[in-house]
Amino acid sequence: RTTSPEAKVLELSNEQNGYNNSLQLVSLKPSLSLTGNLPGFTRSINSITQPDGSLKFQTQSQAYSSLGISASQAIAPTGGRISLTSGLNRIDLFDPSNNTAWSSNLFVATVSQPLFQFNELKYLKPNLTTTQKLNNARYEQSVATFNQQIAALVLDYYYAAQQVKLLTTQLTKQTETIKR
Repeated sequence: RTTSPEAKVLELSNEQNGYNNSLQLVSLKPSLSLTGNLPGFTRSINSITQPDGSLKFQTQSQAYSSLGISASQAIAPTGGRISLTSGLNRIDLFDPSNNTAWSSNLFVATVSQPLFQFNELKYLKPNLTTTQKLNNARYEQSVATFNQQIAALVLDYYYAAQQVKLLTTQLTKQTETIKR
């Protein structure tokens, strides 16, 4: 029974339902993300007004890069989200002088709360529990139906074997009767 294709389909379907439930629960767990920009390089020619009113054209080159980390958590009862973010930025000026500037946000805490929106997170866990119970009941029902089909096939085979045996016996008796 457990090696038949139908049994494997039932088991894999039940396993997939479990994975789907786990994937939906992930939205309730905290998330951590890392963001970054590789150094972007820009080179431009800018006009600089001199004290006498004339314009001087000067090349300016700069590179910009950033790195940030963020942690966020859904608030299931309200449907909101709280997050903590930290970031670091670097600007390198190359022309006319070489300067490096750093800026950072040590911690930025934000709370996002939708006001006029349905809160699906509030009902996610109870809904998943009900869905999981329903999927388990369907799996058990499918297994029971599958077992009934196997039992019916076994009984059909036994009935056919008994019919063959009976017909063979009758044929043997008729053959003996004809020979006499």
